[in-house]
Amino acid sequence: MAYFTPTLASFKALRVLTLDIMIEGYQFLSPTTTFPLLETLYIGLSNAYCSTDSKYILDNVLTPFLNNHNSTLRVFKLSSLRTSYTFDIPSLLLKLRHFPRLKTFSLWHPFVSIRQSNSAGLSHILRLHSEHLLELSLHAKGPIQYSMYPTADQWYAQEFLRANLPKLQVLDLDIELYPDINQTTAFLSRFQKSLTSLKLSVNTLSHEDVKHIAETFSTQDRLRELCMSVGVLNPQLFALFAEKLPSLETLFLEFSELVPSNLDEDMLWDSSVSNFRLDIACPNSV
Repeated sequence: MAYFTPTLASFKALRVLTLDIMIEGYQFLSPTTTFPLLETLYIGLSNAYCSTDSKYILDNVLTPFLNNHNSTLRVFKLSSLRTSYTFDIPSLLLKLRHFPRLKTFSLWHPFVSIRQSNSAGLSHILRLHSEHLLELSLHAKGPIQYSMYPTADQWYAQEFLRANLPKLQVLDLDIELYPDINQTTAFLSRFQKSLTSLKLSVNTLSHEDVKHIAETFSTQDRLRELCMSVGVLNPQLFALFAEKLPSLETLFLEFSELVPSNLDEDMLWDSSVSNFRLDIACPNSV
């Protein structure tokens, strides 16, 4: 990266920047570099050597670089999922300033344990931007050993799950580490008055799980997009969506088992809704 870093700094009209490189490459990025019009930034972290002092690079290069753009960034995405190495993401997030124009925040990272994967940094970001955050994507890859998974009490006690985000419209959530559907639904209910798009990935949901979620958002009927994985795809599931979420415009379902049947027209959405889209995917299909 060293050979093009000086040239990179000359692009003063740059609005979108993706940096998906080894942590060692970021040391060639000047912490004083500023793109005065930068609005969208994606940072991908991986490592070439375990001996690299990644914390020094995060604290002394990436943190000031990010804070240089706090007045312009609208979209900030941070991912370290392409490596098994655990970076000190919480420390990085805790050092970030308020980004007054930020609308979209995305964090994809490995989860080691409730003790080693501190969520204080995430709580800090959500608290700072609670009044204007519109889109949130949180993906935490579970630990290798099942014994390292958090208990329900440990997971749901985390402060970031109590963040007040009154204007949140889009939520993309990896629910691998969300062990209890009732408590997960209680968390989702915090956004029932504002959310228009909900994406739940990794875990396969039962009919009862889906029912809990659909009923949570049925009172407001604001959801226009819903994406999730279900165990069984059957007419009863479509009937549930039609009853509880009649204003859906996009429905994406992955399923493990198909129960074929002729769907009664009364179970489906009004055909006058011409922009309705239904996508169905079978992960095991050939």
